[in-house]
Amino acid sequence: TLIVSMAQKTDADMTRSAVESSLAFQEDPSFWDVSRVTSFEGSFDRNRHNLTDVDFSGWDVSDASNCHRMFYQSNSIDADFGGWDIGSMTTATEMFTGSEISVANLDATLRGWAKIDTASGETNIHMNVDLGLGAVAYSAATTLQYLSDTYSWLFSQSPTLDISAWAGSN
Repeated sequence: TLIVSMAQKTDADMTRSAVESSLAFQEDPSFWDVSRVTSFEGSFDRNRHNLTDVDFSGWDVSDASNCHRMFYQSNSIDADFGGWDIGSMTTATEMFTGSEISVANLDATLRGWAKIDTASGETNIHMNVDLGLGAVAYSAATTLQYLSDTYSWLFSQSPTLDISAWAGSN
């Protein structure tokens, strides 16, 4: 059996089986070149490998349009994806549903995605993206509202608002 290293990934689609094979051989996803990947659909779906130490911040996902179920029920994903250029992302349904992303990292991700970083080459945020979060908790309510009001983003599956992280005084 020939195993193609994900570090050399040049295909448009990053499939779950390719990810599983690479992780089984203990490749560190931090160093994968995913700059040509247009579809991450299901790539880490139900992943059981420990990804808590993976640094996804260096991933160039600017060509990715499909992130449907990318981290669906992935039990060890907890990272800040806010630095990703999501200018091509049109589909993100159930991207984080059932994952174990922390409130802090989901909030940072949403805040990063809610602004266009022109200095890094970002040019737009797509309209009508459905970012299904399931029961994943967040506290950045104003960010969700901004994405919904400004870009008509949908947040299906009713994510859980966690107000315990809010600090305030009377």
